[in-house]
Amino acid sequence: MTELSIRTNNRISTGSISFSDTVFGGDLVANTAISGIVPPGADFIIFSCTGDFFVSYGGATAAIPTGSPAQGIIVSELNPSVRNVVAGEGISIIAPSDCKITVAFYTK
Repeated sequence: MTELSIRTNNRISTGSISFSDTVFGGDLVANTAISGIVPPGADFIIFSCTGDFFVSYGGATAAIPTGSPAQGIIVSELNPSVRNVVAGEGISIIAPSDCKITVAFYTK
């Protein structure tokens, strides 16, 4: 698994990261949650998608939130970018419309 680090050139940050050697991707079908397991050695996940998507962690099934926001109600997260993850932890993704998604995993 590739280490997540910011590249530097003569001690100047380039603002880029190395490519991942562990990338999963495919189609999200509208309103249909998919689930998977964070692979061994993963500490970070980077999402990229052609449309809006929602993510739940820790084994909960992702759902598209409805109704008005209320404190104390746990919902799936909209369009996360980079997140810490735990290897072996469940992750679930859902989208309100068909789209393409990739998830890249990195280690510390």
